[in-house]
Amino acid sequence: MTTGSLLVSALWIEGVKLRSSRPARTILVLLVVGVAALAGAFSLVASHGDPAAIAKLGPTAALPGWDGLLSGATQVTAAAAVLGLGVLVSEMVGREFTDGTVTNVFAVALGRGLVVAAKLAVFVAAAVLVAVALPAAVVGVGMLLGFGWPAAEQGAALARLAGLVVLSGLVALPCAWAASIGRGLLPGIGLAVGVLVATQVAVVAGAGVWFPTAAPALWALQQGEADARAFLGLLALSAVAGALTIRVWTRLQLDR
Repeated sequence: MTTGSLLVSALWIEGVKLRSSRPARTILVLLVVGVAALAGAFSLVASHGDPAAIAKLGPTAALPGWDGLLSGATQVTAAAAVLGLGVLVSEMVGREFTDGTVTNVFAVALGRGLVVAAKLAVFVAAAVLVAVALPAAVVGVGMLLGFGWPAAEQGAALARLAGLVVLSGLVALPCAWAASIGRGLLPGIGLAVGVLVATQVAVVAGAGVWFPTAAPALWALQQGEADARAFLGLLALSAVAGALTIRVWTRLQLDR
C-alpha cells in the first residue's frame, strides 16, 4: 500500500475509535450543550437584575439579549474548550497505554508515527466540528430565550466563538505530547490544567497580549488587541508539539 492509502486507513480507524469512545463523545457533547446551556443560564440570571449575580458575571455577560449571551458563551468557552479539548486529546492518545492496546500498534503495518499523526488529525477535525456545532447551539438557546435571529454584529461574535474553539484546539495539542511521554491520560490532563493556570497568571500580570495561550481568548473577548507574534507563537507551539508527539511514538519502546 502507498503512504497515502495507509494514511487514509489510519484516519478512518482513528475516526471510528473516536466515534465509538463514550468518554470522547461525552466530552464533545458537554463542550457544545454544556457551554450553550451555561451561557443561557447566565442570561437568565442577568435578566432578573440581581446585583450580586451581575457582579459575578461581569459587565459584558450581564448585558441584555444577544450581547450578554454571546459574551457569556465566549467567557465559558475560553476556559472550557482548552480543558475539554485537552482531556479529549489526552484520552485519544493516553488510552492506548491505559487500555494496553498500544501493543497492537506495533503489530499493524501503518507505523506508529502514522498512527499518532492520524490521531492528531482526527482531533483537529473534532475541534472543527465543535467550532461549527457550538455557535449553532448558542443560536438555538438565544432563539429559545426570545432574542430573535442574531444580527450581523452578533454573527461576527459567533464567528469569533468558532475561531476560539479551533485556536483552543491548538492550545490543547501539547497535551498529546504529555500523554505520550507520561504514557497515560493524567499527564496530558495535568498539562491542560497547567496551561489554564499559566494563562490566567499571564493575563493578570498584564502579559496576556503576547502570551501564546492567552491570545485566542483575548481576541475572542475583544479585550485589547492580541499581539500577532502571540498567534505565531501558538502556531509554532502546536506544530512543535505535534512533531514531538510523532517523534515519541516513532521511537516508542514497550520495555521502557
